[in-house]
Amino acid sequence: MTTIITPLGDAVDESNGQFCGHACGFHCTRKQFDKAVAEAETAALGMPGWTANVWENGRWHWNLIREVGEVRWHLSLNTKQRWECYSYGGGQQVWTCGFNTPQEAVSRAVDALRKQIARATRDIHALTGVEL
Repeated sequence: MTTIITPLGDAVDESNGQFCGHACGFHCTRKQFDKAVAEAETAALGMPGWTANVWENGRWHWNLIREVGEVRWHLSLNTKQRWECYSYGGGQQVWTCGFNTPQEAVSRAVDALRKQIARATRDIHALTGVEL
């Protein structure tokens, strides 16, 4: 399994019991880092094609990511322990949240994307008279 790990700054400082990027300053610990990595990798096991992603910014965070063309999809648990799925790039954005499973969050994101495609198709027809 591939896990992307990105500290805040150029390196992780392991002095004084910390495991924290030079630019972070939140005194993150190795235990917090290990927990984020374990949670990300466990979640990725149930989502083929998704990559565990761990980063630091005020603490260690994690999500799952998947690159699709020009778009990067993100899948994560929010602060209420509910799954959300969102995308950036490619000239469009989708955001769905509040689901019990990551699969449900992805399914709802796909539904939202289909609605965007249908609206764009209608707009193209209205502007050009061309049926797609």
